[in-house]
Amino acid sequence: MLRTSPFRAEPFTSGGQDLESPAGKILRLTPDGGVPEDSPFADSLVYSLGHRNPQGLDWADDGTLYPSEFGQDTWDELNIIEPGANYGWPDVEGIGGDDEFVDPVKQREPAEASPSGLAVSGDSIVIASLRGERVWEAPVG
Repeated sequence: MLRTSPFRAEPFTSGGQDLESPAGKILRLTPDGGVPEDSPFADSLVYSLGHRNPQGLDWADDGTLYPSEFGQDTWDELNIIEPGANYGWPDVEGIGGDDEFVDPVKQREPAEASPSGLAVSGDSIVIASLRGERVWEAPVG
């Protein structure tokens, strides 16, 4: 599986909700570049949508995919990726309480977080932060 984050070809405020655009998506493809048979969207590499700027991706031992996402003005996020789910960008940032979108499992203000990488280690998720030169820890699950 290939890990990727939004392409910079479009501004951060567009593309996140458009299934025809690669911007604002986590994509999944086969080793030869094709669409996986169990893709959540027919004939599409899109695995999930509504992302602003994932800067770290890692899998837990149980196969759960966790990204840290760099927010714009309000919240940086830690998410659990569900195939076919919509995480809201650009319509919502952080916990929005809207059933149309999946809320992050954790959020932090950009002034204290600005995540730049993520690793799952045992029962912990470790997130490196650009601001404050910090490392955050969150439990897996």
